[in-house]
Amino acid sequence: MQERFPELGLVKEDFIEMTWIESVLFMSGLSNETSEALIDRNRSLLPPSFKSKSDYVNEPVPEIALQGLWPQLLEVDEASTAVQTFIAYGGMDETSETETPFPHRKGTLYNIHYNIGWQEEENIRSQRYISWMRKLYSYMGPFVSKSHEQRMLITEISILEEIMMMARQIISKQAFGAINILRIILID
Repeated sequence: MQERFPELGLVKEDFIEMTWIESVLFMSGLSNETSEALIDRNRSLLPPSFKSKSDYVNEPVPEIALQGLWPQLLEVDEASTAVQTFIAYGGMDETSETETPFPHRKGTLYNIHYNIGWQEEENIRSQRYISWMRKLYSYMGPFVSKSHEQRMLITEISILEEIMMMARQIISKQAFGAINILRIILID
């Protein structure tokens, strides 16, 4: 990092090396627990309400785009948490499609995952956070995937997630389970 990005001033102590499953625990706020915590069905790993979107990146995002992104990430209020994750796909195109099916293999450098979560069961401030996510996603559009189909698929899944969030708030758990099955059928 010091050779490629000296302006960041990063040192070895700024990084944590971990396995993939350790990163799942870390990102879920469970870094001091074992992977067994992930199979506890009575424990919620996510805030009651959240909104997520993703982008696939085929060319490096320009520095100017990242400079415009940081202030937007800092716009969220204290009642919410915004997280942006860059998931590197380095070397995926070196693995055979028959060995590991993966649709974003060739030419995709990384995935950017945007997430905002808030501690609220009711739908009082949800629209504010969803609007924030749409603004952020719109801002990043020119800098990420040039494939309209990739972004549309992600958008369609996000719309389904919004419908699911509303359904969760107005119907019983049994009916929500039936809608979840419908979602699986629609996406597959």
